[in-house]
Amino acid sequence: FGYGSMCWKPSFPFVESRSAFVVDFVRRFWQQSMDHRGTVQNPGLVMTVIAKKDVQCLEKNRGKLEIFSTDSKVQGRAFRIAPEDVESVVKHLDWREKGGYSRMITSIYLVNEDNGYS
Repeated sequence: FGYGSMCWKPSFPFVESRSAFVVDFVRRFWQQSMDHRGTVQNPGLVMTVIAKKDVQCLEKNRGKLEIFSTDSKVQGRAFRIAPEDVESVVKHLDWREKGGYSRMITSIYLVNEDNGYS
């Protein structure tokens, strides 16, 4: 599953790409970046996906955080990678994202592009 620039510039081989979404996550401009946006002296902010349970932990220390109408799901793309390409794609993504993501197993929901959700 990918979001943001992965939707329009995947830069890796895939067999199939479909509109999809994940639940129990939110997107926020909370991640500092020194390579995609900004510099070492002045990091920029980039979009990141955060588990809602982690947001709840932050709220215990920082108070209630703002809720947005889009927080019910994170939209993106599901990519099916050929088995023989998985290792090289993961290596490429590790370089491309430069430590800015975590690999995890979660449910994704494919969108039936003809008439809504599948």
